Amino acid sequence: MVKVWLLALMILYNGFSSTVDGIHNSTRPDFVNIGALFSFNTSVGRIIKIALDAAVEDVNSDPNILGDTKLRLSLQEDSKYRGFLSIAEVLQLMARDTVAIIGPHSSVTAHVITHIANELQVPLISFSALDPTLSSLQFPFFIRTCHSDLFQMAAIADLVDYYGWKEVIAVYIDDDNGRNGISALGDKLAEKRCRISYKAPVSPEATPEEITNVLVQVALAESRVIVVHANTLWGPKVFTVAKNLGMMGTGYVWIATAFLSAILDISSPLSSDKMDEIQGVLTPRVYTPDSELKRKFVTKWKNLTHGHTANGPLGLSFLSLYAYDTIFALAHALDAFFKQGNRITFSNDSKLSSLKGDNLHLDALNVFDEGNSLRRNIYEVNMTGVTGLFKYAPDKNLVNPAYEIMNVVGTGTRRIGYWSNHSGLSVIPPETLLSKPGNDFRESKKLFPVIWPGDTDQKPRGWVFPNNGRLLRIGVPIGVSYQQFVSQVPGTDTFQGFCIDVFLSAVNLLPYAVPYKFIPYGDHKNNPTNTELVRRITTGGSFSKDYLIHEIGIDESRLVPLVTQEEVARALKNGPQDGGIAAYIDQRAYMDIFLSSRCKFTIVGQEFTRNGWGFAFPRDSPLAVDLSTAILQMVDNGDLQRIHDKWLLSRACLSQGAKLEVERLKLKSFWGLYVICGSACLLALLIYVIQIIRQYIKHQAEEPDSPDQNPSPGSSSLRRFLSFADEKEETVKNRSKRKKMERISYRSSEGGSSSIISNKDYVAQPSSCIADSVSNGGSEKVFIKVV
Repeated sequence: MVKVWLLALMILYNGFSSTVDGIHNSTRPDFVNIGALFSFNTSVGRIIKIALDAAVEDVNSDPNILGDTKLRLSLQEDSKYRGFLSIAEVLQLMARDTVAIIGPHSSVTAHVITHIANELQVPLISFSALDPTLSSLQFPFFIRTCHSDLFQMAAIADLVDYYGWKEVIAVYIDDDNGRNGISALGDKLAEKRCRISYKAPVSPEATPEEITNVLVQVALAESRVIVVHANTLWGPKVFTVAKNLGMMGTGYVWIATAFLSAILDISSPLSSDKMDEIQGVLTPRVYTPDSELKRKFVTKWKNLTHGHTANGPLGLSFLSLYAYDTIFALAHALDAFFKQGNRITFSNDSKLSSLKGDNLHLDALNVFDEGNSLRRNIYEVNMTGVTGLFKYAPDKNLVNPAYEIMNVVGTGTRRIGYWSNHSGLSVIPPETLLSKPGNDFRESKKLFPVIWPGDTDQKPRGWVFPNNGRLLRIGVPIGVSYQQFVSQVPGTDTFQGFCIDVFLSAVNLLPYAVPYKFIPYGDHKNNPTNTELVRRITTGGSFSKDYLIHEIGIDESRLVPLVTQEEVARALKNGPQDGGIAAYIDQRAYMDIFLSSRCKFTIVGQEFTRNGWGFAFPRDSPLAVDLSTAILQMVDNGDLQRIHDKWLLSRACLSQGAKLEVERLKLKSFWGLYVICGSACLLALLIYVIQIIRQYIKHQAEEPDSPDQNPSPGSSSLRRFLSFADEKEETVKNRSKRKKMERISYRSSEGGSSSIISNKDYVAQPSSCIADSVSNGGSEKVFIKVV
């Protein structure tokens, strides 16, 4: 009976399971409609179409992914490649009850149609619309299946910082994608204390003449590091114009965003003329690690593109790889979607249905009821595809963004290194460094040598003095004292002085011309302060006063401000007793001038600080580095000393034959200390001699009684004393003890006392004794045998 019940339960369970499976199976439709919106008549569009078709075929032929459900791909031509006209095209895709749309290619179009995706709750999945702002919360149904431009801008910023450049010029298409990408570049450069010094936007429909006008302004600017952010259609035009303007030669640095590496991958080999226009350019290329899946797809790609190259080569780029993985990621998300019991249903949008009389037939559009569920499942995909690990981080960006840094050389490109958000720049593949902590690969932060524009391996300086007629404006203080440093020649616009000569000599050593103009400031009545002028150009305040108060610890009430040299001389002459000062503290250069005509004063003590003088430039000014190098060269060749002697040497005092003797402590100043130390040493020596003499006398008193005493007849008392004094105190004491014991033993034996000494052999070191106990008539005695 129990077996019958068990059999019945098993049948009931199996029936229930079959019913549940049938319900789940019923949620899986035979087909799932997905759409693709691209401009398929371009080379980029053609490779994307080939990759999408191949992925759909591979998914549909693998029952382990979606079971019996097949993907049905609807291709919609984004023929005009413009945002507004794409609206009608995307509406046609939406009217087919699609659950997701792959595309569009451009970020501009994505900005327009993502609002429609939000309204109809249909995921808009793109691997080529890389505008960072599309990842904002404003566009929840936009899903990027490639890395945002934010990461390649971080890679470019690291490049700029790696080579020591501080300013770049940005040339870009003036649209959403261009502006937002350059904004991201500016943020990343700021993190490296670099900046975009000049922005050169160009219209998306710009003619070669308009591009020429923009690049002419770029050529007049200071920076020679130019970043081009464009697309595959518009970007090559910039380099054509730049080549014609002579801007692809020595001294220039060109960095193109990933559009250039995509062109080189897709359309390789380019013609010799096109390659000549981009020689020496650096460009990041989206990095995908090597794997068995990728190698198989590379082999498959050759077969897929066979017969499709009538309009030009169709090489494999990151766009093809990510297009292929996008279909697989969507398939895995749909599989999870169906396993959760979800069904694909659509409902009318009341907002659209209320629009009457329109010719767009918006009432045909339906809302994807389970769009949010599918969106969540896409972000939960965790698979390995041809691009490597396909997984989303919490910020909804794919994990492990990485790029290869490519250098255009000759007829192709060469890799000079890698960049990843984990390890930064490196010559080691990013996946090798993923297992290491973020600060454990400083030794790998380097790149291979670059062939720069102009076919040179010498790193460009990255800037020149601008050729736009602007002069270097130099503020010159016009004071009433210390005019040896700087002063204006009366009745002229010229200036002279120590600082002027140093600057002119340094500028003459620069390898380029520096047009400049001196701008005087001051009222010719008071000494102007440099603090305000310096604050305008560099993140500082008064030096001497703050140093004395905060570093030395002098109370502010004890400080007396003095302006002119006459005031200083008078205050020093009067002294603190007559309302003057005890000491005057100022910067060393001012001191030299003050003493040059006042020989009775001198400098006492060491300088408080070694802070030097210099010329102030705006922060990160490239001229500051070159001018500092020139000043160091002046130090080496003696020019700086000659200029110093010309303006600051104390000639007045030297002409009078005065001896500027520094008031230092002399040897006689320490006579008291010497007397004390000498007396102490003599006293110690006297006490020591007395002790030695006492010990010697005591030793001599004991010496004649020794049985083995046999002094040398020729030995003198002085020699014996010196020998005694030379011996160590411990040796003398041990010898005295030994002799005492010998005398005790000797006297005992003479007294007739009998003893039995054991036949033991005693061995001891010199000057040592051995004791043994023997028995004598019941009493115990100790005898010492000296060996």
